[in-house]
Parts: sequence; structure tokens; C-alpha cells
Amino acid sequence: MRLPPLVKYASVDEYLKHYQRVYCRGRIYILAHPKADLYQGWIKNARRHDLVRRVAVVYEQFVVVVSLWKKLDGSLKANFVTCYQADNSISKIRSSPKWSRSDYFHQINQSVSFMK
Repeated sequence: MRLPPLVKYASVDEYLKHYQRVYCRGRIYILAHPKADLYQGWIKNARRHDLVRRVAVVYEQFVVVVSLWKKLDGSLKANFVTCYQADNSISKIRSSPKWSRSDYFHQINQSVSFMK
């Protein structure tokens, strides 16, 4: 995949509009895109996949990585880690285990009960 030409704008707002127009085709749905393919993230130091890191393949080979945790009220909280065009790593990402909300909560509940 060829890289798009370099753009130069005068303001942050112009860059945001360009990003939305070119990469998102409208509104930004990065953290919770309804049609994204979700995979478990790779924890480099531990050399394993983990449900705490979620990798979303949002549009073609554009990926967004977030780190998740369960809030006290039981809802999920996500911190943005990175996003990039995964030209060279998309096959590795797509061969990773799928991420699911139920698997995530199962793992978290096991961790909490183990710590008690």
C-alpha cells in the first residue's frame, strides 16, 4: 500500500477535518467502531497475547490499540495506546486470538477472585 502524499495545514482543526474526510469517511469511531474486527493485544515484555490490550482493525489495515480496565461500577474504561497503518504486521494481528467482552470480564473476574 502506498503512503498518501504529505499534507500541510495551518491549524489542528484542518488536520482533524482531513483525517475525518480521508481516513474515517465521516465521524471518528476509533475506540468503539461497531464494525471493527477485535483482537487480543500483544504484551511484548511478557511475550503473550492479553485481553487487557484490545486491537481494533477499523478500516482496511488501520489499527487502534487500547488498554482496558474495569471501573468500580462495572463498566469498561479504555486508554488510547497507539494507532497506525499496519502494512507489515496486519497478518500477525489478524492471526491473533479474537477479543470479546465476555472473555475479558471472565479473565478480570478470575484475577480478582484469585487475589482475594
